[in-house]
Amino acid sequence: MHLLRLPPYRPELNPVGHIWDHLREDYISNRIFGSPDAVVNQVCVGLRNLHHQPDVVRPMTCFDWLKTLSLTLN
Repeated sequence: MHLLRLPPYRPELNPVGHIWDHLREDYISNRIFGSPDAVVNQVCVGLRNLHHQPDVVRPMTCFDWLKTLSLTLN
């Protein structure tokens, strides 16, 4: 394993950032929550919805460089 420093702003190197942007925009922005647990619950609602919508997730996270990787489990 090698650690590599990432440039300060390269969204294509951190696909999960797009998921968080989606969750913030569509599930938790411009709302008042009564507790931290309410925020967590709303994020879980968003994640469950995304789990059932792969066609929404794919363009946010599947960059060309990811398609070239060959991932194997040992």
